[in-house]
Amino acid sequence: MSVLCAFVLFPILGVAQDSLMADSVTIIGARYQSHPSVSQTTIGRAELDRLQPLQIDEALRVVPGLYVRDYGGVGGVKSISLRGGSSAQSLVLLDGFHWNSAQNGQMDISAIPTSFLSGIEVSRGALSALYGANALTGAVNLSVALPSKNYGRVFAEGGSFGSWRLAANGATRIDDVVLGAAIERYGSDGSYSYPISADGSEAFINRTNADVINTSAVVRAEIGVSSSIMILGRTGERGVPGAVVTNGPSSQRARFSDTDGMVQARSTLFSTSTSTVRASIGGRYLDQTFVDPESKITGPQGVDERFLLRDVIGSVSYLGTSGPVSHEATADVGYVDLRGGGLQPNVGDLVVRRHGSGSYHLQWSLATDLNLEGAVRGDWYSDIGAAASGFIGSSWNISSILTGTANVGTGFRPPSFNELYFLNYGTSSLKPERSVSATIGATVAPFNWLVWDVSVYMSEITDLIVSIPISPVITSAQNVGRAQSVGFESNMVTQLLDQDLVATWSYTLQSVLDKTGRSGIDGTPIPYVPVEMIGMTTVYDNGTVLGRAEWTYISHRYALAGGEYSSLMPSYSMIHIGGGFHVQAKDVLLDILLRLDNILDERYNVVQGFPMPGRSVRLTLRVTS
Repeated sequence: MSVLCAFVLFPILGVAQDSLMADSVTIIGARYQSHPSVSQTTIGRAELDRLQPLQIDEALRVVPGLYVRDYGGVGGVKSISLRGGSSAQSLVLLDGFHWNSAQNGQMDISAIPTSFLSGIEVSRGALSALYGANALTGAVNLSVALPSKNYGRVFAEGGSFGSWRLAANGATRIDDVVLGAAIERYGSDGSYSYPISADGSEAFINRTNADVINTSAVVRAEIGVSSSIMILGRTGERGVPGAVVTNGPSSQRARFSDTDGMVQARSTLFSTSTSTVRASIGGRYLDQTFVDPESKITGPQGVDERFLLRDVIGSVSYLGTSGPVSHEATADVGYVDLRGGGLQPNVGDLVVRRHGSGSYHLQWSLATDLNLEGAVRGDWYSDIGAAASGFIGSSWNISSILTGTANVGTGFRPPSFNELYFLNYGTSSLKPERSVSATIGATVAPFNWLVWDVSVYMSEITDLIVSIPISPVITSAQNVGRAQSVGFESNMVTQLLDQDLVATWSYTLQSVLDKTGRSGIDGTPIPYVPVEMIGMTTVYDNGTVLGRAEWTYISHRYALAGGEYSSLMPSYSMIHIGGGFHVQAKDVLLDILLRLDNILDERYNVVQGFPMPGRSVRLTLRVTS
C-alpha cells in the first residue's frame, strides 16, 4: 500500500492514522518572547544559512520533543510529530497561516521550499487557545520575511541519488516599500540501494519509482510596518514506491502530483500609541491527483482519484496596552470545501465546512520579575459544532541566571473530511479530539555564553480518533478513548570564540501510551514514538571558514499498536559533517559548502517498510550580493 495513498486517501484504504501514531542571528534554543511561558525553540536565518537544508526536516533534527516521520529519501512524505502526537495533532503554520489540510488534518513538510524561510519557531504543548485548531501537542510556525535592504542570491547544488536544487531570491526597497521574489526547483531520481533478507542472507536492491520534482515560487511586498501581501505557488510530481515487502516494493507505477497556491494579505487599519487594529485574509487552492493502476482497493481499474481543496479565512484583531497589561482580541471566519471521488453517497462529490472563532489573549507584568499569560478561544464548525480551549501560564525571573516557567493548556482537533465523509470509513458523528497538558520548565544562563532549557510535562488526549475494524476489509473512524504522555525535554546552547563557535545539545525522554481500552492494546506504547531522542551539533563559522558536525540518536519504537516484539524497530544513530568557505569580493559573497550525511552508512527505517538512503554527499554553491 503506497504511503501517498495512505496520506491522501487513508480512509478509503482502511489505514489507521499515525495517531497518536527578518534577518536574525537567532540560534537553536533561544526563547521566542511572544509567549514566554511556553516551551519554544527557534531556528533563525543565520542557522538556516549555515545548514542550507534541502528539506525542512534537516533543520529540525536537534529540536527537543520533535520527531519527523520520514517515508524514505527526498521524494518521501515527511510529517511532524510533537511530543508523540500525530501529524494532524501538530499544527503547521506558514507565516501564521494555518497549513494543515482539512482533508486529512496533516501536512507534508517536504513540500515547503526551504530557501524562502527566514526562521522556524517550534512551540510545544496543548496550545489551541494561542494558535488554533490542530495544536493538540504543539505548533510549528515557518516564517517568511524580507531583508530590509537590497539583496540578491542564487545558488545551485547537487548530490547523491541524483538530487539537485536551483534557487534564486532577492529583494529591493523603493522608499518604504520592500518587494521580494524567490523561485526554487529541486528534484531527485530517488534511486538508492537498501538491504533485504533473501534466503537467509542479506542482499541489496535498488529502490525505484521514488523520483520527485518540486517547483515553488513566491512574491511578497511589505509596505512599511503596516501592510504585506504574499503569493506562493507550488507544483510537484513524485513516484510512490510503496512499502518494501518480502518480494520487493508493493507498487512500481503509483504517481502523485499536486498544485498548491496560497495568497495572504495583512494590513493595519488603525493605530495609536496604545492600540492597533489589524486585518488579514488568506486563501489556498490545492489540487491533488493520485494514480496507481496496480492497486485494486477501489476496483479492478486501479486507483485514479483527484481532489480539489479550497480554503479561505479572514481575521480582525485588536491589540492594546494599558500599563503593565497587553491584550489581543481576534475574530476569524473561514470557509473550506473539498471536491473529489470516494465520498459517501449522502454527501455527493462535495463537502463544505464553515468556521468561525473568537479568542482573547492577555499578558500581565505583575512585577519586573513575574509575568502572567492567559488565553481563551471558542470555535464553531458547521459540520461538527463548537469547541473551546484555554491557556494559562507564567514566567518568573527567579534570579539573574534562572527563569522558571509553568503553563496549563488545552487543545482540540476537528475531524478531517476523510474521517467524516469517506466511503466505507467516515463517521459523520465524530467529535473533535481534545487534549490537556501541563508543563513546568526552567532556563538557566549562568554565563553569557551558555543557555540551558529544561521542561517536564504531562498530557492527555481524549476522544482519540482511530480506525476500528468492522469487517475483514472495512474499517471505521471512531472516537475510542485516550492517550497519555509524560516527558522530559532539555536543550543546551553554548556560544564561544565571539560566537563563532556554537554548540547545541538536545535530549528528549518520553512515554506515550494508548489508553483506548482495546484488548491487547490498552496500556501499550503508541506506534512510532521513540522513547529517547538525542541531538548534538557543533558549528564553527568565522566569516571565512565554516565547519559543522552533527550526531543524532533515535531509540527503539514500535511499528504497530500492541507493543509486540515482532514490531519493535531498532534504534539508530547518524553522523553528519560539513564545511566550506566564504569568499568576499567587493559586494559579492561566494559560499562553497560541502555536506556528508550519514557518513557511517547507517541502514535504518524511520517508518517500517520505507528504507532510508545510506551515505550521501551534497555540494552547494551560493552567490549573494
